[in-house]
Parts: sequence; C-alpha cells; structure tokens
Amino acid sequence: MQQVIDIISKEFEEYDYKAGSHIVINDSRLKGYYELSKDNDFAPDGTFTIPVKSRQFIKSIYIKDLVKTIKLLREREDES
Repeated sequence: MQQVIDIISKEFEEYDYKAGSHIVINDSRLKGYYELSKDNDFAPDGTFTIPVKSRQFIKSIYIKDLVKTIKLLREREDES
C-alpha cells in the first residue's frame, strides 16, 4: 500500500487518502479528459478515485487504471 501512495505522490499534483476507503487523486492535467474520452475512470474536474479495501489492499484492476493514467499523463507531456 505504501508503494502505491509513494507513486501517487510522485506522479500527481495532489491526493487525499481517506483511510480505509479510497484514494482521491486530483490533477489539473486530467481536467477535461473525461469529455474527450468518455473514460469513466476520470471525473470532469480532473479527479480519479482508487478504492482501498480493508485499509491496505488495492485490487489489480485499480493498479492497472493507475498505470494507464500515469502513461496518459506522460504521453501528454511528451506531446507538449
């Protein structure tokens, strides 16, 4: 779990860990991505939520979503 938090804090502008329930990532670089992609992983305001189970477990599907999001941000930076 700590490894995931470390990655999130390094890769994203800000996050809030709601102990035992979820991690909410907020990054202005994700704003508007929902409108472009209709990807339900992202909210229109640039937030991305990862559910946390039993205060320590993140399902692999959410890890995959996190990796996808990091790749997306890096690709967008490379385009700039």
